[in-house]
Amino acid sequence: MPFPVRGWAAFRRARYVVVLACAAWLMLVVPAQAAQLVARGDKNYPPYEFLENGRPTGFNVDMLRAVAEVMGLDVRIDLGEWNEVRSQLEEGRIDIITGMFSSEERDKVVDFSLPHVIVSNSIFVRLGSSIRGLDDLEGKQVLVQRGDIMHDWAQKNLPHSVLVPVPEQADALFLLSAGRHDAALIARLQGQYAIHRHKLDNLVPVGPPILPMRYCFAVREGDEELRVQLNEGLTLLKRTGRYEAIYDKWFGVQERQAASRRWARYGLWILTPLAGLLAVMGIWSWSLRREVGRKTSELRAELEHRERVQAELRKAQSYVRNIIDSMPSVMVAVDGEGRVTHMNAAAAHVLGWRDGEHVGRPVGEALPELRRIEADIAAALRERRSIKRERQRSMHDGNARYEDVMIYPLVANGIEGAVIRIDDVTRRVRMEEMMMQTEKMMSVGGLAAGMAHEINNPLGGIVQGVQNIRRRLLDDMPANRRAAEDSGCDLSAIGSYAQARSLPRMLDGVEEAARRAGGIVRNMLDFSRRSESVLADVDVTAVLEKAVELASKDYDFKKNYDFRNIRIMREYADALPLVPCVGTELEQVFLNILGNAAHAMRDAAESGNEPEIVLRAALEDDYVRVEIADNGPGMDDETRLRVFEPFFTTKEPGVGTGLGLSVSYFIIVDNHGGTLAVESEPGHGCTFTIRLPLVRQGARRSGVSGP
Repeated sequence: MPFPVRGWAAFRRARYVVVLACAAWLMLVVPAQAAQLVARGDKNYPPYEFLENGRPTGFNVDMLRAVAEVMGLDVRIDLGEWNEVRSQLEEGRIDIITGMFSSEERDKVVDFSLPHVIVSNSIFVRLGSSIRGLDDLEGKQVLVQRGDIMHDWAQKNLPHSVLVPVPEQADALFLLSAGRHDAALIARLQGQYAIHRHKLDNLVPVGPPILPMRYCFAVREGDEELRVQLNEGLTLLKRTGRYEAIYDKWFGVQERQAASRRWARYGLWILTPLAGLLAVMGIWSWSLRREVGRKTSELRAELEHRERVQAELRKAQSYVRNIIDSMPSVMVAVDGEGRVTHMNAAAAHVLGWRDGEHVGRPVGEALPELRRIEADIAAALRERRSIKRERQRSMHDGNARYEDVMIYPLVANGIEGAVIRIDDVTRRVRMEEMMMQTEKMMSVGGLAAGMAHEINNPLGGIVQGVQNIRRRLLDDMPANRRAAEDSGCDLSAIGSYAQARSLPRMLDGVEEAARRAGGIVRNMLDFSRRSESVLADVDVTAVLEKAVELASKDYDFKKNYDFRNIRIMREYADALPLVPCVGTELEQVFLNILGNAAHAMRDAAESGNEPEIVLRAALEDDYVRVEIADNGPGMDDETRLRVFEPFFTTKEPGVGTGLGLSVSYFIIVDNHGGTLAVESEPGHGCTFTIRLPLVRQGARRSGVSGP
């Protein structure tokens, strides 16, 4: 036992007067806890803690009450089922457990005070049992308290024994005494107490002590303040002698019995005065060494405690630093005068700083980009309020970047300062702009659909009018002849005149132009119409041709660009099967690739190379493979590897959004279960390969999609 009750001379008690005065002073200067602390323990763990007439009592209960008294703590103690009590502390619903064995595993979820007793465990068996040690427990039924430290230890160290968990250690002894099971593995002193109290005379402990353990108060993980108070209280109790008094109250009976047996042996030695004198000197020397050892242990425990506190402090500082360094935001701390005091890893990386390089310098000097917010920093420090500046535009390597800047004032422990947080929101701003552009395009699409319907009506009138003119002017119909005779004209002469003036050809041209315009309107309607995302069997080559027809309407007079100037070569395999897909989505993919190819080859004619696009479609295993190849300038490896990234574009600002190919990749891979790849070399054009499965790839997503 770590703190046995052994007498000291009266001069030792006198020394404690000073300690008592210190304790009284601490009680006066240490403020009481603002709230009552809740402590719980095992309701059936005598003599350490148990219920007597419904009230908590035992060594642990008396010890905690004494600590609370000397430290000025307000503690409410009650006892319950051990598993429930342990869970409540781990979940933070109570403040203290009155007694708990410490271990490395438990130390991960709760914190422990200095031990108030060292407890060893033993094997208890019935009289006459052949079990003498741990090796004899192989294949035996061993009783343990459920959730107890020995339960955890036995699960790891007695793999060949049959463990029988019970709610309380007393239950284990009752079952063993009644002839059930083979042995019990419980605390030695508690077992002896229960045997004596309940007169279980057929049970004895055997073998050497097992797993001496530190029995401590337990607090919530991270509650360092309460743990330190409990440790200080225990130290005061030991120095003032109250610990020995409590210890003797609960364990003195067993110790006095052991002492009686020792004195009986000493009596044999006191047969002669010399033997008696030697015995007294030996006892005195032993007591002195023991006291020295106890004091040494206390000093060592205090030193270990300090080292643990310092290590935990360093760990906490490192933990906080790691949290700050793991944040992607640039974070810079300044003092009350705007000088840099700290920065995180993101700041060092983004700003190119070395650790500590700019500490002590004014933030505007260390980071010229923040000079524009020096007035805001001063206002935040002066007015002690947070200031936010959103979408601050700056240029980096020739590219515009948008940042959100937050300034948080800090006032703590007499130290004033501020934290500046900078978040790169360029991608978010671009996405918002893209969403606004999408909304505009949706509105334009709806307007275009309405205009297309309105244009269709006059186009129908033009076609019908041309047909009527042809019938009434050129056809030899009785009604035409009568009208000509009534007008004094010859119908054949009118026909000759019309032929001579090429009126039939002109009428054909008008009708063809009107029909072509009608076809353009229909394509616009089909492309702008939102389609249900439901797979249907589609002719891939027909969709490809429709995309080419739409692309042919794309031209730009300012850039001397016209898709119709590109030669289109077709290499389609015969009898290709239909592919389950969404036609409008596939058309969008083809149109994106064709448009990119056309833009890439717009200067090919000026360089002497005729721009050309080759369209291929063939069957490949269970897929239809579509290739769109051009003879443009091609791409280097860096561009090719990033071509499907959102917002990546090689076009000049204002021309491309960088979303076309990323959306195309999503449509082919995610929506249709296919593949989309690109092959290219500088100066050798590009080839986009699309592979579409012939077997449906599961249920389509809900919702709609459109160009």
